[in-house]
Amino acid sequence: MLQPVDFPNLPQGEVALAAVSGRDKEILQTLWNLQIEPLPVSESLRLDGPIRSHADMRLHYLGQGEVVVETGDALLFSACIRRGLKAIYAAHPPEKRYPQDVGLNCFALGRYLIGHLQAMDSAVRGSYLSRGFQLLGIPQGYAKCSAAIVSANAVITADPPLAAVLERTGFDCLRISPGHILLEGYAYGFLGGACFLSSPDSLCFFGDLDTHPDAEDIRAFCQSHGVAVRSLLKGALRDIGSVLPLFCRV
Repeated sequence: MLQPVDFPNLPQGEVALAAVSGRDKEILQTLWNLQIEPLPVSESLRLDGPIRSHADMRLHYLGQGEVVVETGDALLFSACIRRGLKAIYAAHPPEKRYPQDVGLNCFALGRYLIGHLQAMDSAVRGSYLSRGFQLLGIPQGYAKCSAAIVSANAVITADPPLAAVLERTGFDCLRISPGHILLEGYAYGFLGGACFLSSPDSLCFFGDLDTHPDAEDIRAFCQSHGVAVRSLLKGALRDIGSVLPLFCRV
């Protein structure tokens, strides 16, 4: 039986449908091999080339089957509707220049919405505020891809200000070295954009986790939260713009 993922990025069962960049056929096939149907995200000319199709830049899953989609993208909007999601458009279209490109790149954890408050799209912010969430502001605009979410109270990040905010709020946070993650056109990518929870107890990485200098710390931290790690591809870790779980098997 399929159900919408209750809480963003934290599937309550095995993921069955997930949004992901449609740019790389190997990534799409990798999800199919996991019995996860990909909802391919196409490129937006409003965004910078390497991240034009990144799922965490083009839509934001709110939980409970609701999703905010980049303003004006009728094809992505319709694809979400066809798969049983309730979709709304973002309040503002993105722009190529940072931080006008990161309106949807924030994340929820506990009863908090975490991201760059000035850049956060008002449709996303308003939805969470209406449900009683509190806002946690950080200087990092690429909040979602900076945070590898391990559990409802555990995150891995290389961003010190994000780690400090999470720790002060009571979350368990593993700080890792920046870099060591490929992202075309940029010096490096982020760990949150290179992994996702395929189930409550399995964190999957796009690339070989052992290529990261903090691999053993990452593995031990995940294990301490009851989560096993799995490397899906060979070679260096790749920031693919996140995989956003939408439906799961329960």
